[in-house]
Amino acid sequence: MRRRHFITCREQTFVRRIFISRFQNGVAVFHLYTHAFFKACLFLGAGSVIHALGGAQDITKMGGLARKIPVTFVTFAIATAAIAGIPPLAGFFSKDEILWFALASERGGSSLLFAVAAFTSL
Repeated sequence: MRRRHFITCREQTFVRRIFISRFQNGVAVFHLYTHAFFKACLFLGAGSVIHALGGAQDITKMGGLARKIPVTFVTFAIATAAIAGIPPLAGFFSKDEILWFALASERGGSSLLFAVAAFTSL
């Protein structure tokens, strides 16, 4: 389960590297902090699920846990929506700023860079 969370970290690394090196650092840092908080919430939720299953990490045994651990289910759902960039959560605003700077920045924004950033943020 933890490996699945790590995969999304690699996708976000591309976006952060572009914006730290080329554009406004404030936008990149804002995205870094929001992503870190969402990822921390997901890792804490993964630990809660593993603890509720008595240490088992087999994903085939993790179905139907919403009734057993409802607080974890709700926090997982909110963190997933936030990291996906669904409004009005902070992930939406951080990705929106990144996409805006990729398209309209005077320091090197372009349609190609916007398309690549939009594709990796899906």
